[in-house]
Amino acid sequence: MLNRVYNKSLSIKCPFFRRRAADTIDSTTLILRFLISRHKSLLPGSLISTTLPTPPGSIPANTAIPKTPHLPLSKIASTIQADWENNNYYITGRLTPSIYSSSCRFDGPDPDMPVVGLRKYLSATSNLFDHSQSLASLTSITHSPATSTITVTWALEGVIMLPWRPRVHPYTGKTVYHVGESGLVERHEEEWDISVLEAFGKTLFNVEGKGGR
Repeated sequence: MLNRVYNKSLSIKCPFFRRRAADTIDSTTLILRFLISRHKSLLPGSLISTTLPTPPGSIPANTAIPKTPHLPLSKIASTIQADWENNNYYITGRLTPSIYSSSCRFDGPDPDMPVVGLRKYLSATSNLFDHSQSLASLTSITHSPATSTITVTWALEGVIMLPWRPRVHPYTGKTVYHVGESGLVERHEEEWDISVLEAFGKTLFNVEGKGGR
């Protein structure tokens, strides 16, 4: 039932209200997990063995897409590079889900982060920017077998899908992809080369922020 409600929430047009709805549904699921695991005596006998529910944001939208764990790090890096160069994935949300854990944690300076769950992240990303007026370009990519990480530097600019169409002024940043014991990307950590205040001041109010980098 929660999954059906979650699917309906994805049709909310405003990206910020859509994200709030998704967070609320995931939080409700976590509360249910707690109740089921700690207070099974409150449940009817037929439900005592109920499997603990999974937050819908961590359930693959398309369960027919298999995961491909334990690929060579260089292969994962080349897949990420292709998603940047061919799919503009920071703008479109079109990445290769088979190399990511469904419960991947996406973190960064944005106050709306962290986001836990590949499905939730893709929903937020794919509808945040006007695809025709936005671009995120890869400027470098390296990988480190010693730390099982892939590091990308990038530049981004575009228009956010809000009624007044605020423009994201060009800025640069870095994203580190952490491959975990599962053999999949389990953490996606973003850094910006400008302050949060500067980024949001320019975007929402077209003013210069203070504090800089």
